[in-house]
Amino acid sequence: IEGDTLTDTSRAKMRVERLDAGNGTTNSQGELVAHVEGLNSDLNRHWQIGEKVRSLRVTIQAIKMLNIPKFPVCYPSIFMLVSVVMDTFGDFVAKRLQDLAAHNSMLVAALIKKGQDASADIIPPEAVEVCTNWFLKISSIRELLPRICIELALLKTFNYVSKKMRVNPKDVVARLVGQVTGIADPIVCSHIRWYLFLRSAEVLRGKEWAAVLEPALLDQVQCMKTHAKSSTLYLVAPAFQWMLDTVLTHGRRDRREAVITLCFDEVLPLNCPDFTACVVRSLSTEELITRIDVLMEYVEALSVDGKITVIRVLSLALAESTTLTLSKGQKTALLSQMYGYISGSDTPVLGFIEAMEAMLHFSCAHLASKQVHMLLRLLREKVTSENNSLYEEPLKETMSSLAECFDAAMFISSPDFIPLTSLIEGSKRRDVIRRILLAVPCQESLANFGLEMCRLLEQSLATTDDDDATEMFDTICRTLTRVAPSEIDTLVAFLCEARHTLSDQMDIRSTLIYLAMRTARREGLKSHKRAQVKVLFAFAHATLPALVCPFRRAKIALECATAAFSVSYVSQGEGLLQFTVGTLQHFIPTSTLRDGTVVSNDQKIMSILYTLISVGSVVPAHATYGHQYMQHAVVKWICEYKWPLASSDRIQLLCAIVSVTMSCARGTQQYSYQHCGTQNFRSDAAFGEQCFAVAEMALGKALHYLNKAMHDPIQNVAAQEASRSVFNCSIPVSYTHLRAHETPEHLVCRLLLEKKKKNSNYKKYLRIILHNET
Repeated sequence: IEGDTLTDTSRAKMRVERLDAGNGTTNSQGELVAHVEGLNSDLNRHWQIGEKVRSLRVTIQAIKMLNIPKFPVCYPSIFMLVSVVMDTFGDFVAKRLQDLAAHNSMLVAALIKKGQDASADIIPPEAVEVCTNWFLKISSIRELLPRICIELALLKTFNYVSKKMRVNPKDVVARLVGQVTGIADPIVCSHIRWYLFLRSAEVLRGKEWAAVLEPALLDQVQCMKTHAKSSTLYLVAPAFQWMLDTVLTHGRRDRREAVITLCFDEVLPLNCPDFTACVVRSLSTEELITRIDVLMEYVEALSVDGKITVIRVLSLALAESTTLTLSKGQKTALLSQMYGYISGSDTPVLGFIEAMEAMLHFSCAHLASKQVHMLLRLLREKVTSENNSLYEEPLKETMSSLAECFDAAMFISSPDFIPLTSLIEGSKRRDVIRRILLAVPCQESLANFGLEMCRLLEQSLATTDDDDATEMFDTICRTLTRVAPSEIDTLVAFLCEARHTLSDQMDIRSTLIYLAMRTARREGLKSHKRAQVKVLFAFAHATLPALVCPFRRAKIALECATAAFSVSYVSQGEGLLQFTVGTLQHFIPTSTLRDGTVVSNDQKIMSILYTLISVGSVVPAHATYGHQYMQHAVVKWICEYKWPLASSDRIQLLCAIVSVTMSCARGTQQYSYQHCGTQNFRSDAAFGEQCFAVAEMALGKALHYLNKAMHDPIQNVAAQEASRSVFNCSIPVSYTHLRAHETPEHLVCRLLLEKKKKNSNYKKYLRIILHNET
């Protein structure tokens, strides 16, 4: 195989030569990725057309790239790229053998269909023979590195020949462990061991299946000691991490302590922070606490960057534990010791921020807010002393991670938290503040903090688009709702400060009004708080003009008026209703959206007016205008408003006034303000007369507009639609009322009816028949 020179092999060798002759690591890394992807494509293409041997040659060429001296800094990336090629080749061979076994054995096919592996006893001889041939091909490869890698790639197929060769998988793995030590390059050797651990996990079985791999870990430690002075030895840290985790997790339980002792005696003295971090990650919390003093001695001997790396890993590892077998004093002393290692003037700021983030996680998890505030203060002092925009991204990650992982109340009460957030600019500040606000709990003590963070968030919205701005304003509104105080005096101060600090954006103003009304409904009926509640209504009345949209302004004003009447604040409710009527003057038939689309406002107008008619019909009598004064104002506006020509809304609203006022006269109104006595209005004769008068006026106006529309070709269709509403409006009146407004035509009708019903107790109610309108 090695001596054969085919087109694909030559092409692969040429790629390697070009890579080796390249100038500059950056360009070579990009070429390296493209080269491996090209080899993977060649492998797929040749396998699909049945050229199995060529596929093997392409895989070998990819494996040889692991040994290119020019690319040590590309580890472990180059290993991951090449391992994809090896895995692809191994999957192809395994699928080929699986299909062949299923074709020749129905039992194997049934097991495969269920997702189960067939045992060596029932695998058909055809599949065994093919698998044997593949291992014979592997044995013909002269170079050690490709031979080991190809055998590892095909290790998952070993069960096909295990019975014939009379060798179990553990013996094969043990043999490969010894063969890997023959690879000279320590970086390549370490990563091939990593691949050995990966593939062994697929074939070894049992609770302590990794016991056979412990010699490989010992060889790795010895390799690291031998090449301790190599400047690129840190590149094998990911491989060592995987091997150590595997042996400690799946190896022999009685050997765990010996392996840990080996790490402390052989690995930590290497003074390599990456290897020390690997050991810290692999140990449990109890094992770390037991050896914390020895570990900190090794940390002290590291460089500044090494100390930052290990302290960051150690702090995060301890923070993940739910309980620590240390007293509060010991935890505080450990925190002080870790900070002492990174507090020097020669500590880089970026590394300092990363280490402080981990220490803040440790403090939030196991210490009190005092230690958290202290660390935030120290972090702020360090960052502000070095004015550099490069610190914005790590600061963003630090603040965001704190908000997402822990109780926000522990750190956001610090006086240094907001200044630290202010150091972040632009969209980064917007993102981190939004994360923080989403994590703010419903606590009144955080009102000032929440308001200040909302202000910072609003300041960062200058460069954002409309969709993001809408989302951010929604976040601000939800935050204000969560942190708003419940005590009235404090709430009023909070609302006034929010109105002064935040912008005139409509959603924010609406939220402030709703917060005021929420408290007014809850506290309004308490006699000792009436003066304070009046202040809430005054705040709402003063804030309503800031709402730009007249429809939104009228809608919220109506809700505030309803709230005022429901807790018997009559004068405040009357003022809000009059404000609503004044807002009607700003209604327009159509609006133009930002994209230029013209939309009708008819539905908004109708909804607001229907509510206004219902509320205005049962409000307490005005000192000057008496009952139903609000309905007179609404009728006047309906008659003056410029409705679309083809609309029947004017007539329908007038008919609605008729219906609502007569419902009030019968005591079946929609709204009833018990604390204002509106449920007793039916017994008031003046109220009934006013209802009849308003209904008669509204119905007369409706008939007038209907008659006018019937003679207009443009409004004829709308008139026919509105006629149903008019003729469905019945106004029951008393006999005395009918006689007082009797016309000659009415007299004739009355006499005829009385003659027909003179001997009966006929209830004297008639429909009003208006002259010349029937």
